[in-house]
Amino acid sequence: MGFQFSFVAVFFIAVFAEHPKWKPGMRAWMQRMVRRTFRTALVAYVVATPMLAYTFGFFSLAAIPASLVLIVLIVPLLLVAMASLPVGVAMPIAGETMIKATIPFAHGIFRVLDIFGRTGAIAPAPAFSPYWLIPYYALLLLLWRPFVREP
Repeated sequence: MGFQFSFVAVFFIAVFAEHPKWKPGMRAWMQRMVRRTFRTALVAYVVATPMLAYTFGFFSLAAIPASLVLIVLIVPLLLVAMASLPVGVAMPIAGETMIKATIPFAHGIFRVLDIFGRTGAIAPAPAFSPYWLIPYYALLLLLWRPFVREP
């Protein structure tokens, strides 16, 4: 099931990717990043929720806010953890210290999952045939419009 979820999510994230015109400056960069992050979370939620509802019989009402909070915690955790490997090879104490620096982020991730994963944030899904997923995804594909670069 994991392959199907990830394939559908990544496919539709790529299909609905935004291609804004580039503007210089830190403010424009931040606006692009915030819009892209929110758009990606929304697309992933819209395409994965029907499969999750069919497979497990439940869906999350708080997935979008949870994913936006988790991004803030996961990105620094992953960057520091990946950097700690080469640093740890050269200086083991420094690598160990870097890994210990990720502990607050990991605790934050567990806390967010605990808060947003409570029973009140999960709704039961009505039983439906998986054949309804085909027209659902077909309708989503009809919303796609090709991206054409302008010179």
